[in-house]
Amino acid sequence: MRGLLGPAERKNGWQLAEEAGEETPYGMQQFLFRGGWSADDLSRAVRSYVAETLGDAEGILVIDETGFLKKGTHSVGVQRQYSGTAGRVENCQIAVLLGYATPAGRALLDRALYLPKSWTDDIPIGLGVRPLRDVIADLPADAWQRLRAGEGSQGPRFYDWQMVPLSVVPRRGWRRGLLIQRSVSDPSDVKAHRCFYPDDTAVANLVQVAGSRWTIETDIEEAKGEVGLDHYEVRSWDGWYRHISLALLAHAFLAGVKAKHSAVDVAALKGGAHAQPTEIDDGLQDQHGALVPLSVPEFRRLLRRLLLTVIRPAEWVLAWSRWRRRHQAIAQACHRRRRQRLLMALPLEH
Repeated sequence: MRGLLGPAERKNGWQLAEEAGEETPYGMQQFLFRGGWSADDLSRAVRSYVAETLGDAEGILVIDETGFLKKGTHSVGVQRQYSGTAGRVENCQIAVLLGYATPAGRALLDRALYLPKSWTDDIPIGLGVRPLRDVIADLPADAWQRLRAGEGSQGPRFYDWQMVPLSVVPRRGWRRGLLIQRSVSDPSDVKAHRCFYPDDTAVANLVQVAGSRWTIETDIEEAKGEVGLDHYEVRSWDGWYRHISLALLAHAFLAGVKAKHSAVDVAALKGGAHAQPTEIDDGLQDQHGALVPLSVPEFRRLLRRLLLTVIRPAEWVLAWSRWRRRHQAIAQACHRRRRQRLLMALPLEH
C-alpha cells in the first residue's frame, strides 16, 4: 500500500519493492504471484470499507469497462479487441469495473477480467429491433423535458430528456424503456440509456442515475493515475486479480479519507472559519479564503509529501540502480540470442 500510494512513477513489482524498502523485487513479485492470500477476500473488504465510509441511501452503482494495452500475447485474456480507452482495436486486456457514487464521494467496488471467447460471436439479436435514429425521428417534439443531470465543474448540467417505453414487460411492477438524452446547445447530439425500473419511478430520478455515468470514468482515470491500476506486469489470472484488488483498496482508502476531510471542510465553512465573499469591480464575488473540495489526487499529493516521503541512504539507492541495470543487461542478452536463433532458422535466399 505504501508503494501504491507513494511517489513511484510506475506501480510495478520493481518500483513497489523499492518504495517499500525491499532490497530486491523478488518478495513483492512472489506476494503477487504465489502469496497465500485471496484477492476475493480483499475485494469484499474493499466493499465493506466503502460501505462504511461512503454508504448512502442515494448511492448509485455504475459499471464500465476499460482497456489495458499490452505488447505480448501471454497475459491472461489478452488479444486484439476493441478498447474504448484507445478508441480502436488494440492488443489489450479488458476489465469490467463496478463503481459506487454517493453525495459524499465515489470509489471503485469490484472488478472482473473479460475473457474473450470465439463462440460469443453467435449471440441471437432478437426480433423487432429498430435503428435508434428511427426511434428518435418519431419522438413528439413537445414531449421533451429539460432536467438537470447533476452538477459539473462549471455548474449544473442541463439536457432535454424523453422516455420511450419498450413493449416487453419483464416482471410485474417493473418496466423497460429508452431514456433519450439530447444536448441543449446541439440538438443533433443525442444519446440513449436503456432502463429497467419500478413502475412508480419518476423520469427525474432516472435522469439522476444517467447523470452519474461520468463518475466511474473519473474513478478509473484516478485509479490509473494515482494508484497504478494499469501499471502491473503480471500475466497470470491470480496475479491480475491481486494487483487490481490492491489498487482498488488504495483508491478506496483515498476516497474514504478524502470524503471525511471534505466533510470537515464543509463544517468549517458553515461555521464561518473562512472569510465571507466581497464584491469586486467586475460584478463577481471575490472568493478570498474559499477552497474547492479536496480531490483524490490532491489528497494523495498531501499524503505523499507529509507522510510517505522517505529519504533512503545513498548506497541503498545505488544498489537498486545496479540491480535494475544488471537485470536489463540480462534481458537484452536473452532478446539478442532469441533473435539470432530466429534469423539462423530462416532459409537462405539465392
